[in-house]
Amino acid sequence: MKYLSRTLLWLATWGMIAPQLSLAATGDPAADAHRGGGPPRVVDVALNEHSVLSGQLVDAQGVGKHDCRVRVLSGEQVIGEALTDYRGTFSISVPRGGVYTLSDGEATALVRVWTAQAAPPSAKPSVLMVSDPELARGRLGRGGLDTLLGWAAVIGVTAAVVWAVTDSSDGS
Repeated sequence: MKYLSRTLLWLATWGMIAPQLSLAATGDPAADAHRGGGPPRVVDVALNEHSVLSGQLVDAQGVGKHDCRVRVLSGEQVIGEALTDYRGTFSISVPRGGVYTLSDGEATALVRVWTAQAAPPSAKPSVLMVSDPELARGRLGRGGLDTLLGWAAVIGVTAAVVWAVTDSSDGS
């Protein structure tokens, strides 16, 4: 009887954990879109004839954010930066084409920058960044279970419950 109760307890525990593992493995596309999960979307942007990257930084309602510092990064190295004007527009001189990250600390955009001569027809003349602090704070997505610490906590609590139940049944 003791063996049967332990087996049923383990099966019930794994029955609760297994669906969460499959969700974590496959991901929720809607949550990933908000969290920035999946492969990042690269936007093709053409520099103007003076090698300047233009863009606009807006909030979630589409209103331009002024006096925000926008940086162009190549890896960890800052290539250029600018402050946005009253409409949220910015212009940053970029030395050459390449793949860069644009960031204002809240919003991030991955852009493939092309020189005016080499830009494909699909390249945009500027980039639009949407900065939403609520979205940045909600990055945990699946309740924090996409972190090693979150999974360690789930496994630790599960083991403690199983140990406590089996220990109390041994004493009776």
